[in-house]
Amino acid sequence: MALEGKIFYQKDKTRPGLYIIVTIGTFFAFSANRDVLEIKDYLQKNSKVHVIDVTGKETPDKFYEINGKRAYLEIDGKPIEDYIKEKKLEKEK
Repeated sequence: MALEGKIFYQKDKTRPGLYIIVTIGTFFAFSANRDVLEIKDYLQKNSKVHVIDVTGKETPDKFYEINGKRAYLEIDGKPIEDYIKEKKLEKEK
């Protein structure tokens, strides 16, 4: 009987710690999600896709301009991944 009391006491002693950890973890999860949503909203409100012929080819290029730097989506009408692969293949020849 004395042994059962100790086991019961140990379980009660660890649960408050577990509840604290779960509460803190939940708080940070919601906080991080809120930050991501705020960033997404900011980018949607303040970002604009520019469609300009930058490379001098027939097809215009698409990019975001963020803090004066360009993040390209398409170059010469091709997704940026395809354009880079093509340029690497040309260099290897």
